[in-house]
Amino acid sequence: MSPAEREITRPVALCLPDGSLDPDAVGWTRRPLHDTSGIGKGLRSRGRNKRWEYWAILSPTHIVSLTVAHLDYSALLGFWVHDRSTGRTIDRGAVGLPTAARLPPSLGGGPATGKVGKTEIDFTDFDGGTRIRARAKDIAVDVFAELPVGHEALGVVVP
Repeated sequence: MSPAEREITRPVALCLPDGSLDPDAVGWTRRPLHDTSGIGKGLRSRGRNKRWEYWAILSPTHIVSLTVAHLDYSALLGFWVHDRSTGRTIDRGAVGLPTAARLPPSLGGGPATGKVGKTEIDFTDFDGGTRIRARAKDIAVDVFAELPVGHEALGVVVP
């Protein structure tokens, strides 16, 4: 028998005040409803939190993967580009101090940015979509991902 995950339809805090998972946050959403501002707070949460924002961009000519991650003890920037026509792949990922990555308390609550050495990534929401910018040695990406009215975005919390 497989468990049925419930759909969350109202905003919910991801964490309880002590930093542990709020059982009411377990499930899935059709739009961002999880308030993650409690991550990293409370006695039980230090050194165990992994937060990130990830984008994949697929086009007829390129595949792009971008990540800004805060792992409590370090920051991780993923910047990977594959040119479909030449087969060339460029990877400019970087690891730095935790202060190198800044993520908003909750999705949509501000930009997600990271800078380690010459690698910079920025995801900024605007009305109608998200501007995705990244640059590093010998490569740059600047894309606007439109967010059509009524579009759904999957959110999942599974302990």
